[in-house]
Amino acid sequence: TPGGDLYAFDHATNDPLTVHVVRRCSACSMAETATLPVPRRCDRPAPTILWGMLAPRQPDPTQVVLAVHTSAPDDRGQNQQIGAYLLRRDRDTWIPELVPGDGSITGLNFAADGTLWLSNDRLLRRSPTGAWHSLALPDAASAADLTALVTLGDELWIALESTVGDRTTWSIHRSGPPTTALDLDTGKPLKPAAP
Repeated sequence: TPGGDLYAFDHATNDPLTVHVVRRCSACSMAETATLPVPRRCDRPAPTILWGMLAPRQPDPTQVVLAVHTSAPDDRGQNQQIGAYLLRRDRDTWIPELVPGDGSITGLNFAADGTLWLSNDRLLRRSPTGAWHSLALPDAASAADLTALVTLGDELWIALESTVGDRTTWSIHRSGPPTTALDLDTGKPLKPAAP
């Protein structure tokens, strides 16, 4: 974390699923161990696997937010994702929050103002107050095309990859006011195309 704390996670047992989190703070002489809550949706089976942890760089050194996924076996015994969550550390308690949508979390980043940007089967913005907003992607792209999500200050930059046949096209988009497009080879502004 920006405050110098280090977190490590250990899948401890399967029945019931238990995950331990060890925190070593920069000013502590001993590491602290706690049990991470395994989130569960009432309308889904009990999770047997906690996986795909993502830990974005936190703008606030007193907060820690993780993204996790849960899975459980289906009728054929194949593990299927049953939820994607944020786990937010508030003092000494981990608070789970279900992420809107059904897809796996593929990108997660904080902006300088505390806004959380997240991609799964859609592009989502979580305000510092906790309100979720779904945003349309540019150029009729789908969330499956989203390959990178980066924040610079309060701006969001995304990379989209689109493949049609044997041709792949990349496009970069950012939030904020329009700017002059740059030539990626020279770094100089592109001149507008002639009419």
